[in-house]
Amino acid sequence: MAEKNKRNLYLKYAQQVHNQIAIIEQIERRPMQMGDWLQMAMTLGKQALRQDIGARQIAESIYPILDGSGQHLAKYANIPAESATKLLLWYTGLSKKIEPELTTLLIQVVAELQKISVNSRNMNPQPA
Repeated sequence: MAEKNKRNLYLKYAQQVHNQIAIIEQIERRPMQMGDWLQMAMTLGKQALRQDIGARQIAESIYPILDGSGQHLAKYANIPAESATKLLLWYTGLSKKIEPELTTLLIQVVAELQKISVNSRNMNPQPA
């Protein structure tokens, strides 16, 4: 029963990711921008922490949207997740605004995204 509840929370969480993207792209009539992704990540990260949704589940929810082809994120897969996350936060100006728990979660999500990207490339080798 607890596993079913957790699965329902995860599905609800994944649906919220898709809904937020749809709102920005359809209602605001513009593509997602880096700031949108980060703001959404912070909001959903807080929710994930409250609902005990793990980094792997978050990464699996957003990977198809971010990099379903397995090509774009591949160039970042070999950068340590902590360094990549800190650079991303610095670049976007969020390094001073994000809570430490969210930074930790974001590092874990980036690490999981990197694993998924590497596994995707290994399963679908790119032509030479």
